[in-house]
Amino acid sequence: MGENGAGKSTLIKILAGAYTKDEGKILFNEKEINITNPHDSLNLGIKVVYQEISLIPEFTVGENIFLEKFPINDFGIINWKSLYEECINLLKNIGFELNVKEKVSNLSISEQQIVEIAKAIFQNSSVVVMDEPTSSLTPKEIDKLFQVIDRLKKNNIAIIYITHKIDEIFKIANEVTVLRDGKFISYRNINETSEEILIQDMVGRKVDQKFDRPVTSFSDVQMKVENLSTKSKLKNISFKLHKGEILGFFGLMGAGRTELAKAIYGYDKISSGKIQIDGKTYKRFNTQIMVENGIGYVTEDRKGEGIVKDMNVRENMSLPSLKLFEMFFTISKK
Repeated sequence: MGENGAGKSTLIKILAGAYTKDEGKILFNEKEINITNPHDSLNLGIKVVYQEISLIPEFTVGENIFLEKFPINDFGIINWKSLYEECINLLKNIGFELNVKEKVSNLSISEQQIVEIAKAIFQNSSVVVMDEPTSSLTPKEIDKLFQVIDRLKKNNIAIIYITHKIDEIFKIANEVTVLRDGKFISYRNINETSEEILIQDMVGRKVDQKFDRPVTSFSDVQMKVENLSTKSKLKNISFKLHKGEILGFFGLMGAGRTELAKAIYGYDKISSGKIQIDGKTYKRFNTQIMVENGIGYVTEDRKGEGIVKDMNVRENMSLPSLKLFEMFFTISKK
């Protein structure tokens, strides 16, 4: 456990062979080992399920799960029937149901997370590292995941579970290690600690759980949404957002939170309704109009929608506002 920047991700990458350690030692089955690359990690039976999905989008569920070990018949050809039958049984055994012939690109983020976990189990891993595995799952899917973890434990598979959700630690963990600012802080038996102690370990001080919410008065309305609907999900959404106000939207997976954000930004087309920004009403709009009105959008899918990985920071930051840098039909890099 640990806050952002505590060193959890760096530790995971060392175990996965993406980074190499500078000092110290790693013991595996009571023997000192060196992990210098991902092959070393995989050969030891260490499998990391990352928070950011690493599947091949154009491959099916079955192809992704069996990617490193396709079933081959006597003629050296992939036995697709066997592959998909085994895949169905694997998913059924861990309590999940997916269309094994569906392309991963058509799955939701939570369904892709399930495929990642199934892939780790199929590879007969002896150590499974899970990095924030419940971040995209519904409560029902989280319960199923915990059942899977319990089965893995009973099969003598070791689990390293990375999370910032203390309630999850108390549900499934036997011991808990806390990191802070890249340093080891504590190692505790879960039955001999409490939420208060773990929070104090994470932040380095005692934290008062009470929060006195200040009485706040807001001025002018910045944005007003009336009866906004889309063909796919949203139905008659209305709200007001004042200057200086933070307005939160809460709901389970599939409730329409992401769809609402995309519709407001002009990313998804609305079928009815209107948006008023600083007193000006829009019934039809797109992302360009929203950007010109000072509306920004931070996506939940950083790698897929948020950034262009082959561009540098400057190029990514300027993408929504390229017109500001136009000069004689070209982009001025100055």
